[in-house]
Amino acid sequence: LSKEEIIDVVKATAAELGIETGKQNMGKLMGAVMPKVRGVADGKVVREIIEEFLHQT
Repeated sequence: LSKEEIIDVVKATAAELGIETGKQNMGKLMGAVMPKVRGVADGKVVREIIEEFLHQT
């Protein structure tokens, strides 16, 4: 997956879970996103994207 596609998955998953921002949601969001992208996206890249997403204001 491209970075943009991963961002879309992260945003959609966060919306499903009602997560907006906050590093306390890292584990919850990571746990929900990884099964969707496992095997098609690098976990390190996914983590970086989720961290960026959660730090938005």
